Amino acid sequence: MHPERPLTPGERHFLTVFLGALPAIIIGFYVGVFASGIGTPRELASILIRALVCTAPAAALAVLAPRSWLLPSLIYGYSFYSGYILFDGFGADIATVFLAPFAALTGERIGSPAHPTHPELLWLFFIALWLAALISFLRRHDSRPSECANRSSDP
Repeated sequence: MHPERPLTPGERHFLTVFLGALPAIIIGFYVGVFASGIGTPRELASILIRALVCTAPAAALAVLAPRSWLLPSLIYGYSFYSGYILFDGFGADIATVFLAPFAALTGERIGSPAHPTHPELLWLFFIALWLAALISFLRRHDSRPSECANRSSDP
């Protein structure tokens, strides 16, 4: 029989981050696509609902892995951003293809708009990171005695 070598703390941390990053990409993209269709773009109630939708997976990650939530949450945030602006990118690409000849004749710019199309997106991400950090802090600094301490005091 071959005894298995236990993982070092660095290897465990890398494995946790790697395994957390794969679903974070997929979940972030689909949650971003879902959140982009909620409500109207500039309405405060819609922005708060989208913030809650964006925050839920990051908060769940902070609950499940309170010591290694940050990197998968950043990856989740980028995937959320990609899913959130997916349909805007399609619209801009189609407009660029069809309007490029007219823009060349009139001298107008094509491509990125002069103002951001989703100024609330940065705030959604900040709210998600803040709440995940708070949950991680509370999870790691829990004042309740652990079960192991309770078991060792029993006769």
